[in-house]
Amino acid sequence: MIIANKDLVSGDYVNLDAAIALSKVGYDVPTHTHYTGYKGYGSVSLTSNTEKLTGVGSMVDRPILQKAVEWLRERRNICLRINYVMQTRKWFFDYLNMKDGSYDDSTSTYDDTTGYYDSYNDAVNAGIVAICEYIKNNEDTTGKENSIG
Repeated sequence: MIIANKDLVSGDYVNLDAAIALSKVGYDVPTHTHYTGYKGYGSVSLTSNTEKLTGVGSMVDRPILQKAVEWLRERRNICLRINYVMQTRKWFFDYLNMKDGSYDDSTSTYDDTTGYYDSYNDAVNAGIVAICEYIKNNEDTTGKENSIG
């Protein structure tokens, strides 16, 4: 039985977009919270038994941010890194494919206004979504346990 940690707050979990993206690339770590009915409104359900959630419409797991980042690194061999720019006081992400050494980031120049986020968690969520898109577009580089993790 999974028991919820009452010390966690909403910002400790992935947002709805990241949860949906993770579900599309096979995130398989058991969670104790889920987004339900997410096509219209995205409420949150707390349960240790997802089979008891009947009649709630669509449902997707709502993992803890750090667990999702850890899963991407250990199971998909992609490391998410979050960085801070002192000049703009904004956060951005980059990620490294640990299998082939390729990387990408949310912005290519420090004076660009896109790819920067007001909070660390916003950058993490955006990075998770970007990595999931990368995984979907490069299936041959994913799906194996990380031997160095």
